[in-house]
Amino acid sequence: MKQVDQLLAQGLNKQQVYDHAEQQQWNLRKVTKALASIPEPGALQQYFKQKAFLLAVLQFMVLSKLVFGLMAAEQVSGQLLMALLMPALVPLLIIFMIYKNAANGYLLLMVFAGFSIYQSLPYIFQLEGLINVALSALFAGFTYYLKKRLFPFQNLFHTAITGRGHYIYQQVEKTDKADS
Repeated sequence: MKQVDQLLAQGLNKQQVYDHAEQQQWNLRKVTKALASIPEPGALQQYFKQKAFLLAVLQFMVLSKLVFGLMAAEQVSGQLLMALLMPALVPLLIIFMIYKNAANGYLLLMVFAGFSIYQSLPYIFQLEGLINVALSALFAGFTYYLKKRLFPFQNLFHTAITGRGHYIYQQVEKTDKADS
């Protein structure tokens, strides 16, 4: 939401933005979703090395596919370049989304890692299949860990509501606190 971005640019914190949205009677579900999709500033600095490692691994995977594909080719043609570049577009998009701190980039990466596990299951009793399953599971787990650290107010599917049905930034009344 543009209004949320403008208020954050003015120097308000997320709680103040939510309070302002509540006073202005904005759609609190959309405001909460927008606030939860913005990474925590301290977390970005704290997990900078892990995010850089994730991006480096993804870039290595894309570049190695292109380099090994070109090395294996007998001659380079336009069709070969298209065949190598087209499958690299989605990983490049994911790299760009993670670089721009979009939470959906992490979700897409976990989906593709899960799909890689699914594809490797028939070959689990062979060494290559076992290695692929283990590496894909490790990759999916690391991506989930990093997403939860950078976006703590989101679950896997981007819902920012507590178990009791309250919005994350909503001030819970004293009667609700006494119930628990």
